[in-house]
Amino acid sequence: MLWLRKSWLIIIPSETPQNINYAAERIDFPLLKLPLFSFIFIIPFAFTGIVVAWCNRECYFPFYAFIIAYSLTMIIYFVIRECEYAEKGC
Repeated sequence: MLWLRKSWLIIIPSETPQNINYAAERIDFPLLKLPLFSFIFIIPFAFTGIVVAWCNRECYFPFYAFIIAYSLTMIIYFVIRECEYAEKGC
């Protein structure tokens, strides 16, 4: 279940702020409320580009391999980090 939750965190349009609370900043800056400044706006263009480039997949194989490998390593890293965090009792 943790794997699915961490996989979902890759594609959801929100992010965990480290030093800036973007939800609070949207209240102060109305320009950030526009959908153009959201990650969910970019995702359809990325998937469209991947689908269009699929006919030349031999040429783009390194790109596809990188995207898959990077996503998997991020999921594995965050799952291991969550397990270590739970073991420490924090």
